[in-house]
Amino acid sequence: MKNLISKIFVIVSVMLITVSCKKSEVVPQPENPQTTVNATNVNVVGVNWELYSGKVFVKNLDNNSLTSYDHFGTSKNTSNLDAFIASWIPFDIISKGMTTWKWTSSNQFILDGTSSYNYNVNTNGIFNVYGLENSSSRIIEVLKSTSDYMHVKVYESNGNNGTNNFSFYTVLTFVRSGFTGTPVTYTTPSGYGYSGVINNPTTTVTSLVGTKWVVTKYVQNFVSYYPNDTLDFVSNTQYKIGNSSLRNYVLSGIVGNNMKSLSLYSFTTLGGDWSGQVQSTFINDWVVNNAVFSDMFNTNTPQARMWVKRIQ
Repeated sequence: MKNLISKIFVIVSVMLITVSCKKSEVVPQPENPQTTVNATNVNVVGVNWELYSGKVFVKNLDNNSLTSYDHFGTSKNTSNLDAFIASWIPFDIISKGMTTWKWTSSNQFILDGTSSYNYNVNTNGIFNVYGLENSSSRIIEVLKSTSDYMHVKVYESNGNNGTNNFSFYTVLTFVRSGFTGTPVTYTTPSGYGYSGVINNPTTTVTSLVGTKWVVTKYVQNFVSYYPNDTLDFVSNTQYKIGNSSLRNYVLSGIVGNNMKSLSLYSFTTLGGDWSGQVQSTFINDWVVNNAVFSDMFNTNTPQARMWVKRIQ
């Protein structure tokens, strides 16, 4: 009888251990779980985005110090995504209130309303814009997007100032075209000290040769026009409008002020020969804003105010 009780005890113990083991079984987890896209972000495709502000975040790889800068300030409206070596790629040259981005549903990325590149998007919602002028690409990570603004991380790279090695990236804030409010400011990551507006290098150009510009707007007789004509300066004396025939131009300095005179002959955008004064730094600023042009041979023709943006 005693042996029978012992056998029953052993059987019951084994059953309890088996049940206990089944209840405590842990389902193995994947080693690299897939990152989930922020479900609160609004789809940015199909929207015309205008650049509102930008910050660059720099890490000193020699002493691990962290520094943040603004791309723009009260006297600086143009900057470069490369904090150490000026990039000539149009994508990398940014202008506050002028640079525009648009992703189309047909996988085209439109820069400044004129230049078109291909893009794809990976499973984490990060865009890859490729086919730039030097056959390179740019990775764009949308950190936050609403129906009115978005923060994007772009141009993550490395650099050297001749003394130290650095890593850096930029966060740009865009607003939807037509939005008149103030977007939420991007929160600077912990540990970054602020050092004002970055004094990054710029590409100095003194000639129009090889540059292309788009006449984005002009105002005449209080009426606004948006021609989007492309001006291609092929030599020191000749330019083309789109794919048209060559025509003449003159760019010269003006004694007594910090301006230059730009005369455009056969300028069909305005219908004749027109001349105006522009800032002497306009080539490197990549923009002409609200410049007054006059018909050179007909003083009765109303003046026109022009907005022109460099695209190459």
